[in-house]
Amino acid sequence: MASVSELLADIKDKISRIERDLGEEKISLDKLHELRETANTILPEIKSCRKQVESYPPEHEETKKQILKELDGYEERYLDLAIKLTELLTKKENSEFEKLKKKE
Repeated sequence: MASVSELLADIKDKISRIERDLGEEKISLDKLHELRETANTILPEIKSCRKQVESYPPEHEETKKQILKELDGYEERYLDLAIKLTELLTKKENSEFEKLKKKE
């Protein structure tokens, strides 16, 4: 099992990478699917990290609160990304479908 610090770094890296890639003007359907696969791993990591942190002993209460607050922020960013990614995927897939229909 990964440590809390490893999970936090991985979550932060994935979210930042997806945010950066979604900011590109031209993004392929394949790239969007790849980003969705990556995004689908974030929430389980957040939950795993939260579970580990919640089991911290009372003497680490401040650290626990700080990390849980950080996780809340990552979860909020993840949810925003998931919505944006879903919208872009739907738009791109509909566009591809229309192109195929016109070819027929």
